[in-house]
Amino acid sequence: MDAWFSAFPDMHVKTTSRVVSDKEVAAEVEFTGTKTGPLHMGDQEIPATGRSVVGTETYFASVRDGKIVSFRAHSDVASMKAQFGLMPRA
Repeated sequence: MDAWFSAFPDMHVKTTSRVVSDKEVAAEVEFTGTKTGPLHMGDQEIPATGRSVVGTETYFASVRDGKIVSFRAHSDVASMKAQFGLMPRA
């Protein structure tokens, strides 16, 4: 997470949707920020752009005996890359 806060020092995150059961938790979050620093995405470094972006991520966790036993995160990478100017917007 440090890399994201370095790339987006003014980042704000809010939960937009959440579903909870005894064994599963799912949440969608939206973040906004201005990309003023470099960011590593896989093997690619994306330089600072000065652009404001809006991104979404979805998290899923499985819970057993009150403990998280699996955790998955999915980002809308295509939308973020389009906002960074790295691919065409849909």
